Amino acid sequence: MAKNKSKAEKNNQGKERKSKIKSKIDPATKVKGKQAVVKSKTLKKKTRKKVVARKTIKFDLKDQVFGRAASEVALLLSGKRKIEYEPHKDLGDFVMAYNLNKVQFKGNNKLQDKIYYRHSWYPGGIKETTLSKAIDKDFEKVFTQAVYRMLPKNKLRKQMIKRLKLKRKEV
Repeated sequence: MAKNKSKAEKNNQGKERKSKIKSKIDPATKVKGKQAVVKSKTLKKKTRKKVVARKTIKFDLKDQVFGRAASEVALLLSGKRKIEYEPHKDLGDFVMAYNLNKVQFKGNNKLQDKIYYRHSWYPGGIKETTLSKAIDKDFEKVFTQAVYRMLPKNKLRKQMIKRLKLKRKEV
């Protein structure tokens, strides 16, 4: 009998616990079977992409040093000059750089000394090109790569570089 009483006491304690749990649930809830479905009172804020007002900035490269001009263009593309700048947001402007063929290179023999390397991923597959050969082949690509490497290294970099337009002659 002592064993039966203890089981009965346990059942009563379990019922009391369930009644306490039910009393804690808000009256706004609906009970379906054994599960209580609670209506959420919190409002979820819908996030929408804000339209960024972008300007088109014309940037004259005449008589400017190559690297300094590239870094200035990178700052304009990333939007670092704006008050609202945040690293995870793309707030930069469109940049149209012209007079690309009138850019200056500082340093002694930089056109011959500066070497660009690439590798084919095969043993002994390293290729090297001087700056003068790269300029003769595709000057826009050389300037674009310089600006691309100066942009922040995150997922927005590809979007930023698409806003760069280059012209060899004056606009």
